[in-house]
Formats: sequence, C-alpha cells, structure tokens
Amino acid sequence: MRKYLSLALMFCMTLTMCPTMSFAVGGYEMESVEEMLFLDIPTVVIASAKEESVEDAPANVFVITGDEMRARGYRSVFDLVKKDLPGVTWQNYIGNEKNGVPVIRGMVTQKRMKVLLNGMEIGEKGGSGYGWEHRLPVEGIERVEFIAGPYASLYGRNSFSGVMNIVTKSGEKMNGLEVNMLYGKWDRKQASIVYGKKSGSWDTYLSVFKNFSKKGQNMQKEYPEIYSRATRESQTSFGGSSIVFNNNKPDDFYLFWDDTDVYVKLKKDSGLQLDYDFNQTVWPGVGTYLGARYYTQPTHTKVKETTHNARVLKELKGDKWSSVSTFQFQRWDRRNRLSYLLGTGTFKQFVAQTTAFLIEEKFRFNFSDKNSLLTGLSYENNTVLPNLGSGRTSSPIDAANKRAYYVTMRYLNFSLQDEIQVTDKIKTILGVMFEDSNTYDKIVTIPRVSAMWDMTDATTVKLLYGGGYLTPDPMAVNEQDLPNDTSIKGNQNLKPEKLTSYELNVIHKLGDKARMTGSIYANEIRDVIELVSDASLPAPFGKQYRNMGKKITKGAEATLDFSLFDKIKFFCSYGTVYGHTVEAETGKRNIRLPMSAGQHAKAGLNILLFQNKFNLYMHGLFLGELETWLPVKEPMGGYSVIDVNLTTTGNFSQRIKLSVGVNNVFDKKAQDPPHTDFFLAQYPPIKRLHYTFQVGYKF
Repeated sequence: MRKYLSLALMFCMTLTMCPTMSFAVGGYEMESVEEMLFLDIPTVVIASAKEESVEDAPANVFVITGDEMRARGYRSVFDLVKKDLPGVTWQNYIGNEKNGVPVIRGMVTQKRMKVLLNGMEIGEKGGSGYGWEHRLPVEGIERVEFIAGPYASLYGRNSFSGVMNIVTKSGEKMNGLEVNMLYGKWDRKQASIVYGKKSGSWDTYLSVFKNFSKKGQNMQKEYPEIYSRATRESQTSFGGSSIVFNNNKPDDFYLFWDDTDVYVKLKKDSGLQLDYDFNQTVWPGVGTYLGARYYTQPTHTKVKETTHNARVLKELKGDKWSSVSTFQFQRWDRRNRLSYLLGTGTFKQFVAQTTAFLIEEKFRFNFSDKNSLLTGLSYENNTVLPNLGSGRTSSPIDAANKRAYYVTMRYLNFSLQDEIQVTDKIKTILGVMFEDSNTYDKIVTIPRVSAMWDMTDATTVKLLYGGGYLTPDPMAVNEQDLPNDTSIKGNQNLKPEKLTSYELNVIHKLGDKARMTGSIYANEIRDVIELVSDASLPAPFGKQYRNMGKKITKGAEATLDFSLFDKIKFFCSYGTVYGHTVEAETGKRNIRLPMSAGQHAKAGLNILLFQNKFNLYMHGLFLGELETWLPVKEPMGGYSVIDVNLTTTGNFSQRIKLSVGVNNVFDKKAQDPPHTDFFLAQYPPIKRLHYTFQVGYKF
C-alpha cells in the first residue's frame, strides 16, 4: 500500500502541480445597513471544497459574516469562538484566558480542531494544537465557516471535533485602508490596520493586528479573598521545596498578554495565490493556579510563541475539471515555558520547535451536472523538538542534545470523494481517506457517507456519517525526564485516537426571514490516549501514555434565528451533551466528561436604532455545571454572563466607525472555585465586568 501511495504522489506532483481547492470565495457588496444584519449567506466552501448553499452542504455548517461579527461587537475571531459557535463552550481550565480551550460536543479540542485561514492551516502541526490568542481583525474578515464534528475525509488528521475556515475579504472589496484603535479595562490595548487594493491582475490584502496589556488583570485587586499574599505564602511548600515571591513585587498577581499578527495575501487573476502569516503571542507561563509555585520572576513566567506560515497556491480550471496545487511551509517556536522540577525547588525554561512543509494536490472532475469526483493527495513532513523535560531541551540547549532529540513525522494522505445527485431532491456523498505515517504501524482508513434530502422547499434533512483521528503527540512517544520517579516512559507503539460520528441534521425555513436547525449526534472515540501510572516500569520511569479504550459522547443541539421589520434580528442556540469516559488506571466506566458542561444556551439580539445609525447588540451566555479535569469530585459552578455592545453603522458615517462594549454587565463571578483542599483544582473566577471602546477610520 505504501508503495502505491508513493507512486501516486509522485505522479500527481509531476503532472498537475495543483493543491487544496481554493477556499477564498468572491465577496458581495452591502447595499444597505439592513443587509449587514439580515443578508442570507449565499455560499460556503468548507464542506466539500466548492461553493454551495448551507442547505446543500454535506455537513452541519455554521457561517457568520465579518459584518455581522462587527455588529455583535467582536474584537477578534477569538470572541466568536468563546461566545457564539454552536455546540462549543470555552473553558479556562487554569484561569488565564490564554490557556483556555474550546470544548466541542464534550471533547476538549486543543489538538482536535483544525483552524484554516483562507484554506491554509495555521495551527502548529507538530502536536501542540492551535493557540487561541487574539488574532486577525474582524474588519478584514469576509466570513467564518465552521463544521461541528469530524471531517478527516476532506481535511485529514486532527480534524477531529471540528473545522473552522476564516475567509478574508478580497483587496478589491476592501479598496483602501482602515485603521482601528481600542482601549479597555485591565490596560487592554488593541490596534489594527487592514489594507486592500486591486491593481491590474493582482489583488492585494494586508492586515496587521496587535492586542496587548502590560499589566493585564490584577488578580489580587479583583479577588483579594483568593489572591492574598497570606494565601500564597501558605502554599509555598511543594514537592519538599520552598518557593518565594519575586521580592514581594505586585507582578506576582498580574496576568499580562501580548499578541501580534501580520497576514498578507496576493492573488493573481490567473489563479496564483501567495499567503504569509506571522503570529507571536506572549503570556504568563501557566496561569492563575492558587499554588505559589507559578509565581516567580516575571522573566521566568513569560512564554513567547512564534509561528510563521507561508503558502504558494495555484488553481487551474477547465470546462469540466479544476485543480489546486499547494506548497506550505511552517516554523513554530515556543521559548521560556516554565516547568517546576519536583523535589529540587528549581525551575527550568524549556523550548519546543516545529519545522514543517506540506505538498498537496486536489483535483475535481465533473462527469455531469449530477456527478463529480474530488481526489486529494498530500505529503507532510514535520521535524519536531518536543518539550521533553530535564536538561535535554531546557534553555539554553546544548547543540548535540538539540539534534539528538528531534522527531521526524511523515504523513502520506490520499482521499476520494464522489458526489451524486440521485434525484432532484436527494444527494449523496461517498468518500474515503487513507493515511500512511512513520508514527504508527497501520494505515488509517476513514470513511464518509452523507445523504441530503430536500423533504420540502422549506425543509432539508441530512444524515451524516464520518470519522476523525488524532495522531500521537511527540511528547507521548518520547521519554520525558522528571525527578522523584515521575519520569514518563516514551511509547513508540501508540495508535491514533479514532472517532466515529453519527448525526441527524434538520434545517427548516420559517418563511423568508426565519430558520431553525436541529441536530442529534453520537460519537465514539477508540484508543483514547491517556497518561497512566505503572510501578512495573524500569526506574526512573513511573508513567506512560497508552491507548485506554473508549469515550462516548451523545447530545443534541438546536438553533433559531429570525428578523422582524428589518430592524431586529434574534438568534438563540441550545446544546446538551452527556457520555462517559474510561478511567486510565482502573479501566472502569466513569460517567463524566472532564471540562464539559452538560448544558449551555446562547442568545443574541440586534436592534437598529436612530434612523439605522446605530446597532445595539445584547448577548447572553448560560453555562451549566461542568466537570474538572483534576482528581476531585466537586463539579465547577455554572454561570451566566450578559454582554452589551453599541456600534455605529454606515448610515452614521461611511468613514468613521465607533463601538463601545461591556462584558458581564452585572459583574458576576462567572466561575467560582470548587470547594476542595486540592490546590491544583482551586480554579479562580475568570470573568468580571470588562469594557472596551473602539474607534476606526476608513481612508
């Protein structure tokens, strides 16, 4: 099998030189401010790499325009993930927003959700997942497309619990320069520049984004009962060592951050496209645990993470065929990650690095108006220096050790997808994906079946079956040196986690300005990778990552959106999930989904005011009880948060844009600590009243 895949790859690369179907779709011009709120989305491309309506897409697709994101007061794409993606909740598992993760349908998604920028993967490819920092200004976004559930048949490995594609505007649509400045509570400052222009056959788009706070949230001032110095000092003994504060400076209690993103896209009428994205984020090393071990010198707690992504894309089209060829390069680097060595009373600064390149070909042939075939072939090579602990990858790194502990991961992927319009009302998609890798023994096979039935002109029913897989993290495969018999023995025989998903999705239109969607789903994850203790391991090892059975999640989701009098738009969504996991050490069934809320609800209301010059947006988020990921029985408290935002529209000014927002207007503690003596589980509250003011100007 490997021989045939290799030959196929060489053949396609030689003949076609053509990659991932182009995900950037031409924009539309807003004719009135009402359209900003009530325009129906014409097409999406994320579900099958071609333009189609949401109803025709063979997946459960959510889409929102950049203009609507701005009307809701979003300051970056980060806000969309935290607030309004259906089926998604945001969990700050150690208090600091920088270290939070989205949870989709009961599955923690730090490494399981694939994020694309105009079809280019921007998440770290070596296993560390996507860093959820503020990036990409809303003003330059055409739309964001999101699929809840696995989609490995089209997007390959680690598209496990969802796929999100951020589509930027074309330079022709931007047609000028826009500058925005923001200031908010906790010393939050943000600035963005978005430029676009069509000159001859070249379309140019450029965005520069900066979001930072030198001080950040003063946890001691906000929560004196939790972040008192007496509380900290009572917990300075950990692992038999005493840890002191940084000369009693206030920095011990501040949460700072610094995010920078630069993206440029050049596209030629001939189908050639060049992309480059630079992202750098700096944040406190571990967050806001109550344990004092995380509060030392600020230079030790700053983590700097830098990512470079570059892509060359070429699209070709014929009468009945189209092809896209892609080459992508990525360089990712994390420095000064803080790790505490048990029993030594010392801290080490570790580094981790990834260098990756991807060559990909996708080819579509239209046999007729009712039948098309999409094939894909890709080769990816990742060279990774994982954070392995001890002195092997601590900073500064010995050159010999640095080279000795590099890990090379190679992936060869082939996919096939056949779309058949059976009748005027029934369409099917049959697909399969194969992946071969040096990181596991057997070839991974993921099937896909989608059937869509237009029951009536207003109702569409989708039956969706598919899967995903998560490749083993390099840290799990390699040995990690830690003191006190806690070292982790590398496991070279780990298998990928595999997910099988079943879903029934129904879309029903209630007239021209209202729509309901509902989904029922079931997921089964096999070969779940868990860290287990094993006293039989040779010294100094005491733990090892292993495949530990199954995890089951089941649930339902519903959404409703409608508009009234061309002045009001309302949306709401509800989700519930339940299931069980397998305890790593005992193998017993455990009725809990760590970091997942059993229920959540979201609602938003847009109202145009004062001759449509202003847009008022009110948003509510309600989260039920959730389980911690730590060995305590107490669940985390649920919470409710109300946000309000007021934004000017084009009727106010075509050049000046103003926006003021208040998050958590009732200043509630959004997440109370559970009652436990286990200090690692003492979560701090993570949301309090927060305001922002933004002004923009279009040149």
